Amino acid sequence: MTPAPEVLIPLLSAHFISDFALQSERMVRQKRKLPAFALHIGITFAIAYLAIGDLTHWEIPLVVALSHGLIDLLKTRFESGRTNDLAIFVIDQSLHIAVIAALAMWARPLLVLPDENLPSNDWNQKYLLLASACIATTRASGILIQKILRAILGRENLDESAPKGLPNAGRYIGYLERLLLLIFILQNQFAAAGFLVAAKSIFRFGDINGKNRKDAEYILVGTLLSFTIGIVIAITVKTLQTAP
Repeated sequence: MTPAPEVLIPLLSAHFISDFALQSERMVRQKRKLPAFALHIGITFAIAYLAIGDLTHWEIPLVVALSHGLIDLLKTRFESGRTNDLAIFVIDQSLHIAVIAALAMWARPLLVLPDENLPSNDWNQKYLLLASACIATTRASGILIQKILRAILGRENLDESAPKGLPNAGRYIGYLERLLLLIFILQNQFAAAGFLVAAKSIFRFGDINGKNRKDAEYILVGTLLSFTIGIVIAITVKTLQTAP
């Protein structure tokens, strides 16, 4: 039995919205405190409840919220005192998605869902998929890239005396470049996507010129990683959009 997309896509969208779009960095830092933790779980339940489109059934959103809370509790316990938390982040997100996929396989017969052949429902699925793609491309990918770079390269040997740029500018540049890649690939504008990659590479080459080798390699790996993740997400979304 495969996950029904009319359940899987809304629940995945709800996960990305609640875990990334509506969870601030402050909430992440305060998750060990009961009010912040309860707020996050409440948001998770509410978004999942609204996303599935059947307000007569609260059992599925409740399972999503409770499992989410349990996984987060385990995550906070295992990440205590760890500086390299890439594996914990990947396992945490994989468990959330696995629970959602399992629910999508078994929940569909319980829900009163709109006819998947109706144009309105088709548009709802597309909007939810695009919302998930935008969140995954920006905030979720940004967190993943940061953790990968910290895990494989670290920051301890970089030149801290080098001039600093605008606060968080690199983060938002990454958001925009991956969003542009998403737009270009979904619109079949592969030449524009290639031009974006080439243009960013030229700018980055000028940025790393004159830096020490470790700084230059850090910038280069981060740039290529951002492009790779952005392209993978865009191709995945395009494949889901064209799937029968």
